[in-house]
Amino acid sequence: MSLEDDLEIARQSSRRIGLAQISGLLALSLSVFALGISAYQTRVMQSQARASVWPYLAIGYSYYDQGADAGFQLKVYNHGVGPALIKSVRMTVDGKPIVNWNAFFKVVLGRPQSEIRHFIYSGFSAVQPPDTNRETTIEAIRLSDPHDAAKAYAAMDRLQVDICYCSVYDDCWIAHLLKHAVDAAPHCPAPGSDDFQS
Repeated sequence: MSLEDDLEIARQSSRRIGLAQISGLLALSLSVFALGISAYQTRVMQSQARASVWPYLAIGYSYYDQGADAGFQLKVYNHGVGPALIKSVRMTVDGKPIVNWNAFFKVVLGRPQSEIRHFIYSGFSAVQPPDTNRETTIEAIRLSDPHDAAKAYAAMDRLQVDICYCSVYDDCWIAHLLKHAVDAAPHCPAPGSDDFQS
């Protein structure tokens, strides 16, 4: 074998090694690209799963001075598609914390709960299902006495209610009385001594 033959074999071998390296790099690049696509699809699927159970609380009231529905009602609605896990409720009148219904009655109606007649309260449940295809509105309180209902209605501009709630994926928000928008929250704090206790 001549030196030229050896050089030709070396060149062919070098080309094969170069093609093998290029093929290997191409395969590695395709694998990294496929992994990136898979990670992106996983993130999209997780986002879709989270969105498929988003709760959306709204806090409102109704007041009728006559008819079958006469009275005052403080209500909580879940207009979302998943259950709302209520973690804490903060209620204030004139900026001062209201920690239970007895305190509400004393401040808003001017007398303690023991002297109030014609009321029903359920408070704020720990889990509120969505109202999709069924009525799941929570009546936190209902006052049927016309005088008491009128007093509660008159106090609405002094009342603030904030409910911190989360989805089953621990995405959290704060709903506010008579505000359609909710505020995103990193988490809901544990109920404190100034929070409302049903």
